[in-house]
Amino acid sequence: MKKSLHLIMVLTFVCVLAGLSLALVNSLTKGRIEAQEKGEILSAVSKILPMFNNDPLKDTKEIDGIIFFIGKYNGCLTGVACEAEAEGYNGSIRVMAGMDSKGEINGVEILQNLETPGLGSRIENLQFRMQFKNRSLANSKLVKGNLAVKKDRGDIDSLSGATISSRAVTRAVSRALHLFQKNKKIILNTD
Repeated sequence: MKKSLHLIMVLTFVCVLAGLSLALVNSLTKGRIEAQEKGEILSAVSKILPMFNNDPLKDTKEIDGIIFFIGKYNGCLTGVACEAEAEGYNGSIRVMAGMDSKGEINGVEILQNLETPGLGSRIENLQFRMQFKNRSLANSKLVKGNLAVKKDRGDIDSLSGATISSRAVTRAVSRALHLFQKNKKIILNTD
């Protein structure tokens, strides 16, 4: 009995110590992690929006939990970026899609993917992502109102051996376009 009580006390002490250590590390790294995430978002937004001279991380509109990053040049709207995601082969794929005020894609950046290295991870290749440039819901071959890969009767070339990943990116970009179209009046009415 005495031995069991001793083991319980030691285990409790170790658990409390581990919990306190994790809390300390979290508090020390939280600011750095947030700054890193903001940096990644700003980098993606900078690559996919036309030229801007405002701070799109501060010039945003949040609608239904979706943040729209607004790019302006000398006060005039140049483009909008938003994040969307879809389920890939190994998990969620998050993309940032930038579009002009008409809803045409200006660029796509992959923010997160857990796809198989050498296969599905090729969604990050510029050649694949460039297929989305200048596409919109109005000027693309849509399947059930969405962009689609050629295997699904759309006009986006899927990556060989990575059709599921290609479909996921295409669905995510489609979602971004739909989110923009649905909220276009609110977003474009920026001051």
